[in-house]
Amino acid sequence: MEPVGIILGIISALSWGSSDFAGGVASRAIGSFATATIAQVIGFAALAAAALVAAESAPDQAEMAWSVAAGLGGAVAIASLYRALAVGQMSLVAPLTGAVGAGVPVIASFALGETVGPLQAAGIGCALGAIVVVSIGSSTGPTSWRVLPLAAAAGLGFAFFYVAMDRATSVSGHLWLPLLMARASAAAVFVVLAAATRAVSLRVARRYLPLLVLVGLADLGGSLFFMLANASGTLSIAVVLSSLYPVTTALLAWLILRERLGRPQLVGAGLALAGIALIAA
Repeated sequence: MEPVGIILGIISALSWGSSDFAGGVASRAIGSFATATIAQVIGFAALAAAALVAAESAPDQAEMAWSVAAGLGGAVAIASLYRALAVGQMSLVAPLTGAVGAGVPVIASFALGETVGPLQAAGIGCALGAIVVVSIGSSTGPTSWRVLPLAAAAGLGFAFFYVAMDRATSVSGHLWLPLLMARASAAAVFVVLAAATRAVSLRVARRYLPLLVLVGLADLGGSLFFMLANASGTLSIAVVLSSLYPVTTALLAWLILRERLGRPQLVGAGLALAGIALIAA
């Protein structure tokens, strides 16, 4: 993988990790559904402006189908993740979600014939190990472990998003249109549910708007840099690097929320660095 692809994958992890942290904070204040809906709409608006400027050629049916499917998978992932972050410990939820989200696409890409060198394979192993190890030592009480089904659903949704976006971009080489269509379908799901149920108000205090803008734009940045990293190398490596976002979330939770960061989390951060070094070798 080209060095620029590795850098893009790391930036994706930093961006997604920041979005998840901000999304968890916002979810605890205004609710996970309101946070997810407003953040998706903000991301869609930003993408629409970018796509208009990029003026890419019209997509074909296959690209549209994969992009919309990716957005639906992303909607499931975001809804499940933000709910889990709202009721569980961030330093536990994010790594478990990341492990499932990274592991499934890596297995799928290898099953479809993708190959990497021995050092890169070792780096992938270290990175996947880092995601899992970061979750060890977090609170294991009932309040934390009851979010496991939500974390698993979020991970599977992200895994589907990775694979579907890879297929969408491989059809035509577009960047902005697949992202726009994916975000449009995800935002539509949340808006329709909000209108249909009327159980959750989307009116939030003005003081939370900057936080929601951060959630939406950082989530968009994670997706964008993942796609750029994927275009620079292989799906398995791009997915693993981007999926290191739980390390970012755990560190932010430790720095800002004072959540306990024990020896396993430090070991996980070390494994992440080792994995990046091996992938770059």
